Amino acid sequence: MVLNSFIEDNLVYIIIGLSAWIAIDVILGLLVARDARIHGKKPGTWFLAIFFLSFVGLSIYLQKRRSIHAEAIKIGVVLSRMATGIMLALMFIAYFVYPLFAISRGIIAGFQAWSSISIAIAYVVIFGILAFAGASNRVGSIASFATVAIGLFAVWEFFYQDSFGTLAPALDVLKWILLAIVLIGGFTGLFNFFSMFFSDKNKYPRRGEYANFLKQKTKQHKALLLVVIPLMVATGILAPISTLPSTFHRTFTIQPKDYQAEFAFWATLDYNAYNTSEKWEMDKYNVTLVIYHPPNVTDAGGLATFVNNLELWKNNYPNVKFVLSVQGITKIRDTNNTEYNYFYNTFPWDGSADGVIYWSKALLNATVDNNLTNVIGLNVDIEKPDEDLVEYGVDITPNKERHWEAVQLYNEFLEWFRINHPGMIYTATMGRVPIVDPFDGDWDLHVYDMSNSLNVDEWDEIAPMIYRCSCDGTPPYGDLPRSEPEDRGRSNSYIYHQLKFLNKSLTMVDGDNDRIGIYLGITNCSCYGADREQYDALGNFAGYGFDQLMIDSKIAKHFGCKTITYFMLNTANSSNDPQEAHVMGGMFESYGIKCLEIMNETLNGENATDPIEIIIEPELGILRDFYQDWLINLGRMPGILVLILIMVGSTILSILLHPGVKSALKKKLGMSVQQRSR
Repeated sequence: MVLNSFIEDNLVYIIIGLSAWIAIDVILGLLVARDARIHGKKPGTWFLAIFFLSFVGLSIYLQKRRSIHAEAIKIGVVLSRMATGIMLALMFIAYFVYPLFAISRGIIAGFQAWSSISIAIAYVVIFGILAFAGASNRVGSIASFATVAIGLFAVWEFFYQDSFGTLAPALDVLKWILLAIVLIGGFTGLFNFFSMFFSDKNKYPRRGEYANFLKQKTKQHKALLLVVIPLMVATGILAPISTLPSTFHRTFTIQPKDYQAEFAFWATLDYNAYNTSEKWEMDKYNVTLVIYHPPNVTDAGGLATFVNNLELWKNNYPNVKFVLSVQGITKIRDTNNTEYNYFYNTFPWDGSADGVIYWSKALLNATVDNNLTNVIGLNVDIEKPDEDLVEYGVDITPNKERHWEAVQLYNEFLEWFRINHPGMIYTATMGRVPIVDPFDGDWDLHVYDMSNSLNVDEWDEIAPMIYRCSCDGTPPYGDLPRSEPEDRGRSNSYIYHQLKFLNKSLTMVDGDNDRIGIYLGITNCSCYGADREQYDALGNFAGYGFDQLMIDSKIAKHFGCKTITYFMLNTANSSNDPQEAHVMGGMFESYGIKCLEIMNETLNGENATDPIEIIIEPELGILRDFYQDWLINLGRMPGILVLILIMVGSTILSILLHPGVKSALKKKLGMSVQQRSR
């Protein structure tokens, strides 16, 4: 869709560019053909080579004219082997070593990793044989390019997506060196593929001569081929089969715990945003509203709006409670004008700790001064900083010193908070990134994500945003999954795995999981769509979006989430751009006025603890952050040495396999043997 739009907008320029390119190729082709005729070469062949291969063909012709073509191919084979060796090693680390480590730590079961492991084995076997061992022929050359292309696609987000900043500067430098070698070697392999068609070794003037050559080579290496070919076929078949849900699905019994779950919603404070029936339902079921963007209470008008709305709620619907989400206001100036010193439009991150504390105290003062007893606490919605902060000279890359200063500020503030506001809570919402951090015994992933969550002692709830159902696709509500069994989105096991990670992490940090929480969403989008048919991994009808939301809520109760928070209560657009905005459907508007009654009966009623079966699927995508955590560890000396060893080892082995070097070594070894025999 984007590509079509680009072509339509730039069609004239594209036609002009292609015409100019063709014209240049024709002119170069004519010049090369003339030169070829003078030197007794085939002008027609070289004209077509230049016309179709452009500057690649020109480079090949110039190599032939200078009699360096054969040696250039050999050097190209060395470079392509270097790239292939590095990619084989990186893929092996990402798709074989890491999953095995996750299994050893009990993070995932073996069956959940076998698709990743089988892909790694197939990749290493097939491309190790074709692209590394066989790099000196045309099949090997194009296979080398394929190795790099497929490998980079597979490991890009692990190795090259983001900078590690001050967390692992040596790794940042080294991974880009590796990328440069891989790209040069990969494209050299593609160049060699075309170049070998013009090699003297590949000239077979008599018909059938090439076929006879292949038969001779097959007979010569018959025993090896009987092992290699079945091995490649077997691993090549196993890899795609291993990704089919039917080959690894297992059922798991979800046993919701026996307690009364509380319901909370990400919501607007505006009293008039909800009708009387909706407010009555919220009051009846004692819901908590987590308020995004509360008014600016340091401003007279904002304070009046804040107090008026909360008093209306308190006087008319006293059972509705409020948690105020604090913005991550970030200090950008140091003047006597406090209001002027801060940038307001951003989420909390480790560079905004002092601003969050300042804003928290302002909200607490406004609450206490006006006796707003329906406010029961505060919240931080920890996310990435706004990129506009860069314009004010704020460093928004990971920084260890800044991060740990923020942890200290939060811990000191929360001690003050406990003393001065007993009975109130302070909750933390975040992405999933920090949840896997404790497994390797450090907090480097928190630093990398600029997230002060698990490494702050006193948050009352750790509630990651586990949004299984996004608004991807066609507005207004997205179109994935569609209403066909084969077009499913994330499954219930996505929620299960995320909470399993969080449960283990909290147990490691706290000794229990008392602080476990969750944000489920996005309501009425894709797999939570009210009128969207849903299917399980086996293609069985699994109800509609609200049914799926209740299943995921039961998974939350299985892990003991005391409060289940839903994103969101009121309908809102995902963007200010009407052409691109999706509608994030509010609970009542999407699921009807009785949705809270149904939720309460389903999750807290007579049959709320009845077990349910869900299909567990690999969901290896959620291991991305686990991989990221261990990649950061590669930035330490042992990891750096491993990557250097991969680079140097691939280089040395590729050079040793160069025909000239290999011949010299054989000759030297032969002479050494003869001398010893004397």
